[in-house]
Amino acid sequence: MIRFIASDIDGTLVADGNTNINPEIFTLIPELKKMGIHFTAASGRQYGSVSKLFSPVKDDIFFVVENGGLIRTSSKKIASTLMKKEYVRQIIEEARQIPNCELLLCLEDISLVESKDQNYIDFLRYGYNNDIEVVKDLLAVDQPILKVSLYNENDIETCAGHMIESWNHTLKATLAGKQWIDFMNPVVNKGAGLKQLQQYLNVKPEETMVFGDQLNDIEMMHQAKYSFAVESAREETKRAASAICGSYKNDGVIEVLRKLVEQGGVWE
Repeated sequence: MIRFIASDIDGTLVADGNTNINPEIFTLIPELKKMGIHFTAASGRQYGSVSKLFSPVKDDIFFVVENGGLIRTSSKKIASTLMKKEYVRQIIEEARQIPNCELLLCLEDISLVESKDQNYIDFLRYGYNNDIEVVKDLLAVDQPILKVSLYNENDIETCAGHMIESWNHTLKATLAGKQWIDFMNPVVNKGAGLKQLQQYLNVKPEETMVFGDQLNDIEMMHQAKYSFAVESAREETKRAASAICGSYKNDGVIEVLRKLVEQGGVWE
């Protein structure tokens, strides 16, 4: 019997940086809840963006956001894990030297940018539906930071991929899509966040089903007996998953959830 479901968003449920989600999920989630199955949105996005995306059911689900840096419901925080300020400063200084590389500082309730590129700011505000504040100097920010993200509109791995290897001995650094690299506290990842929430809800990996597409979803795959990579996922993620489902274009996650409801919460 499945008791816990977690799904990535970008590249799994919707196109990257998009809010065009199939509304059928808002009827499936209450059906799953009636069966005693908890649904969790597990994303590198900020809480504000994800809660808006799931607005019709936000009070009925859990959130593992900022790649696991923040775990919460719509009404309360369950856990959060911060970065050391010295590492935040070093990443900002290094990223500023990379051409065409934008920065994003993620706090619990808002994200901060220092960019003058209005297209980038609009993409965050109206693509991801993020809560954004533009500041003059990110190095002057003295608030707790969950995550630092680097962005390139074409290919962040080509632009700044070298920073993953150089920082992975100190922090958790991971690709979060074609356009994003995320840096977090070294204990933070979606899998660790999922494990905390599983313990909080007293559910086991063998009662868990997850969906993802990117490198930052792989640890999450290891926390579930039933792990699905969408057919458009990276090959590394497909290898980590126990099964493949359709892409967001074909409503692959919706199809699996629909079948799960039809089967009364039992996956065969």
